[in-house]
This record gives sequence, C-alpha cells and structure tokens, in this order.
Amino acid sequence: MAAIGAGFWFLNRRPPTVKIRGKRYLLDLDWFCRWFLGRRVWLTLGLIFHGNLQLLMNIGMFPPIMMSTYLFFLQGNEPGRILRFFGRGLAKAFPWLPLPADVRRGEPPLPAEDRTLPHHRRDGRRLPPTVLYGMLVVAIVGVVLHASPLVPWFKVSVLGREETAPGANLGIHFAWTLIAMFSFMTLYTYVQGHRGTKHLIAKLLGLAALIVAYVGLMSLTGETTQEKDQLLYYKLAASGTLLLVFCLNQVPAIHRHLAKIGLTFSPPDRPKREPDMPAIDPQTGHTIAPWAYGPGGRLLVGSLVLYHVFAIAIWELPEKDCISTFRIKAREPFSTWVLATQTDQQWGMFAPNPPRHNVLMRTVVTDETGERWDLRTDTYALERKPIPWVWNDRMRKMNRRIIGGESGKGDWYQQWYARFICRQWALSHRGVMPQKVELYKVSYRMPAPEIVAKQGWYVPEKLLYDTGREERQHTTKCASSDHGQLPNFIRERHGLPLLEEGVFKPWIHNKKKAWDKRYDPPKTTDGTKPSTTSTTAGKRAATVKPSLAKGEGEAAAPEPAETKALAKPVD
Repeated sequence: MAAIGAGFWFLNRRPPTVKIRGKRYLLDLDWFCRWFLGRRVWLTLGLIFHGNLQLLMNIGMFPPIMMSTYLFFLQGNEPGRILRFFGRGLAKAFPWLPLPADVRRGEPPLPAEDRTLPHHRRDGRRLPPTVLYGMLVVAIVGVVLHASPLVPWFKVSVLGREETAPGANLGIHFAWTLIAMFSFMTLYTYVQGHRGTKHLIAKLLGLAALIVAYVGLMSLTGETTQEKDQLLYYKLAASGTLLLVFCLNQVPAIHRHLAKIGLTFSPPDRPKREPDMPAIDPQTGHTIAPWAYGPGGRLLVGSLVLYHVFAIAIWELPEKDCISTFRIKAREPFSTWVLATQTDQQWGMFAPNPPRHNVLMRTVVTDETGERWDLRTDTYALERKPIPWVWNDRMRKMNRRIIGGESGKGDWYQQWYARFICRQWALSHRGVMPQKVELYKVSYRMPAPEIVAKQGWYVPEKLLYDTGREERQHTTKCASSDHGQLPNFIRERHGLPLLEEGVFKPWIHNKKKAWDKRYDPPKTTDGTKPSTTSTTAGKRAATVKPSLAKGEGEAAAPEPAETKALAKPVD
C-alpha cells in the first residue's frame, strides 16, 4: 500500500516523460489511470470473460446481461463512433447492405452538445467535510443505540420499565437514525440554498413541518385491513407528490413558479457565494462534465445510491458463524428496501458454498397405449448440450427450478409443468391425450476440487452414467387433472377432434371473493375475539391448494419417492 501511494504521488507531482519517434509523451497520473485502470482494459477483459461463458457454457442470461451493461460506460459520441466503425467494415465486406452514405465514407458522427455551454449546471455548492464526518459519527452512534444493551438498560434502570424476554430488541431502530441524518442534510442543503433570500425562517419552518408530517405518515400502521389499505394509498399519494415536485423542478418554466413558494433548493434570487465549477480542467485541459441535477437532486440521488450500496453489501455477507449475530441485526434496517426492490438475490452458487450436485430433470410421458417416452428435455441428452452453446435459452434454469434443484422443492411448478406437457402432447398427437406425465430428478455428485486436482478432469456424461441417481418427484394423470386437457377452442383452431361435455376440467378459483373476504370481521361462536391459535389454524387451512385435493388429478397423499440407479434412457 505504501508503494502504491508513493507511485500515485510521484506520477501526480513529478511525472516522467518519454520520447518515442520524435514525439514526447507525459506519463502522469492521468495516463496511468487511463491505460491501466481505464475502460479499455477492464471492458476488454470483461468481454473476453463473459464471451467465453456465452460460447462455451450454459449459465442462463448472466453473460449477455453483464455485457449489455458495458453500454453505460460509453460517453459522448463513442457509441456512434463504434457503430460507424463496424458499419464501414460491413459496407466494405457486403456492398449490397442498405447503409447510409456517410457511414460508408467513414465520416464521424454528429457532435454531441458542447459541455462548456453556459446553461449547464456548474454550481459549486456541496456539503462541507465537517457535515459528512458528523453524519458518519451519527451513524456509528445509531448502530450503538440499535444493537447495544445501552438503551434497554436505560429503559429498565432509569425509566423503571419491566424487562422483556431475552433476545427482544429494545434499542432505537437504526431506521430512525437514517431518517434523522437525511432530514438534517435536507434542511442544511435548503438553508445553504435559501440563505439571504426573503422569508427564510418561514420557508424553513414549512419544510421542517413537511418532513415531520411525511415521516409521521410513513410510520403509521393500521389495525384492520381497511385501515392498512387506506394508509397505503395515502403513503403512495404523498410519495408520488414529492417525486412529481422533484421532476417538475427540472423544467425551468415550472421551476420559477415553485421557487416562489419555496419548493426548490436553488431559488433564482439567491445571492452567489461560491464560485462555479470550471468547465475546463486546468491540469489536463479536458472538459469537466456538468452536474446532472441541482443540489437537491444530488442529495437525493447520492443518498439513495449510498444507502443501496450499503444495503447490498450488508445483505450479501456470508452465512458464517463468526458474523451470524451481526449479520441478523445488520440486515434489519435494510430488509424492507431490499425486499421491495427485489435485490435480495443470494449468490450461493459461488464460493464459499457452491452446489455439490448437478441436478437434471427427466420428463417421461406414458401415451394412450401404455408406452413410455422420454422427452429428453435436459442436458443428459447429447442433443441438448451443443458446443459451442451460442443460442441460449432458459430451459436449463427452468428445469432445475421445477425439479427442486434450487429454491425449494418446486411442487407448484411440477404440477403445472406436467399439465402443460399433457396439453402439448395432445396438440402434437392429433388431440389424443397421454395417460400420465412423470417427472424424475436425475443427479450426480460433482467431484471435490481435491479429487479433480489429484485425478484430473472428468467427463460429465460418464460420471452421470456411472454414479447418477434417479428419483421420481411428481406424477400427473392427464385425464383427471385440472387443466390437463387441451381445451376445445384450441382444438377447433388446429382442426382437432373436440372433447365431449365434462371431459375438460377447468381450473376455476374465485380470486375476488377471497380478496373481498379480507374485509370480513372474524367470526366466532360466542361473539368474543378469536384466539391466536384458532386464527392461525384458519390461515393454515385456507392455504391448502385446492388443486392438490383428492379427486383433482393428483392424489392427496403423494406417492412414495422412487429412488433407483440411473437406467438407460427410454427411446
């Protein structure tokens, strides 16, 4: 670390120069960062890495999604220059392609807007370091108040409250610390922008009252379902109004009117106290990009990005005993945000706990004559594993999810996938339904790294044939299962024989009736409030899937799992 710091200091203060073919080059810090830490290095390595995954492996949409994010690292006219470079090459190789004449001639793209124009935002307002360091201290204090026994001790010893059960969190939730920090920075930025303008005290009191009212509204919780729904609508309306005001502030014509009532962080009548940012970097001579937002927008976006980065970093802490207690408590302030944004992905497929088994799914159909057919829907079939694997699909991922190779047992997926196979078989076999569809989990244990290091690489197909296991997970009888038959409107569309009356069994569930029941008061025999036990039992009884009841295709009691050594695939 000392050598890296010394190198950065040397390149920034005393950069060397070299002369190549009569031209002298300055090897300063900007040159080092551009050639060793810049986009041309890491994006090229990323394309090599993800391109290899896309061509030689089948791991879903991960490689193309990651490569698509590289577009956000391009600036200005770089996308146009790259596309025109390839377009000129295509025009030379294939002259018949309908490409524009300027692309064929290799002309540069139209220039983007000049960054030095005066209408761009270049205000020099920023939060001082003392405020930022103070917020860091407040965050540390908030962690102590949330997780330490200081607050529970104060409540019991000083305030005289009764002790609660061990393990109960009686501290001040860290969310209140975050609210206090953001409220303070909002008020500070507002005062920073309105200092010297008219009616500063009145506008500041109005903003403080607005913050208190918004936080109070967001902290309300209803007791009944009606109250919860009403509060949800109020919260959405309040948040939407604030977001609308923020967006309208970006329109200059509307910003002037909002500034008259104090709904802005940059009033036009504010006296200028700090110099604007320069448009040209005095050291490198390069153009400095202007601000995308004003001070209020920078505070909002910066706080949101910082909060999200910390939330994901805390959420992805490994499940190790040494940090188990900290991990549980540290997740609490971020759980609502992470779950609401659906960024709670777990990366258990990577170290330190990768999968130990390779799981495949075999789909076997028994036709009307009793003959069994293996549909060869997974990579145990050689035709399902081409090398290179250029055209990717989601079937490998879906097979693993359906058969229980990840994220639970997959019972719900299994029954509906089997019913889908029933309908597809009838559609492709002149409308004749099969007798049943069986789903088997095919798996084999992957050798440990020590074994591979000692014995060398292995052939997955041979390992599957020698050590693979097969276990039946689900059976669906097409004639009696809900929606397991091809409906008549599809049969009529394809010219297939129609089903007789009552043969098709639709899957009908009155969702609205169940939704409206949320507002019904709990019913009791003696008129008293139902106990927790009875309510819980009622909820459990209500969650039983009707499609799994006896007489609807799948037996009420599942068949015992049939486990056997992997046999030769059915032709």
